Amino acid sequence: MSISQKTLDKRNRLITKIQTEHDSKVMSRSDSKMSNVMLSERRVKVASKYKISAVPHPFTTREEYERSMQTPIGDLWNSSDVVRKNTRPEVKVRPGRIVEPIKLPKKRGADQTVKEQQPSKKTK
Repeated sequence: MSISQKTLDKRNRLITKIQTEHDSKVMSRSDSKMSNVMLSERRVKVASKYKISAVPHPFTTREEYERSMQTPIGDLWNSSDVVRKNTRPEVKVRPGRIVEPIKLPKKRGADQTVKEQQPSKKTK
């Protein structure tokens, strides 16, 4: 059974129409110029709570606010040394060693003395 010329023409027109629509969608994407990159354009709901809707008070433009966020605060720069120093654990224990629990001192804090000073209620 042979396919008619009319059916083939209709199929070719449909394929070219679909191909042009696909090409226009691909060219409108932000990653169309990058061959091996695929950017997701979906909205991230978790990140939406960290976004601000308007520029904060002392700033007049978005660029001004973003520029202030990029500058470091104080003398500390976000170098690897500073990050390592700030995230260093307080106590270093080799794996396999037993860590003894902290023992309370015999003399308690102020909350214990307050409980001792309160008179006990006795019912007659």
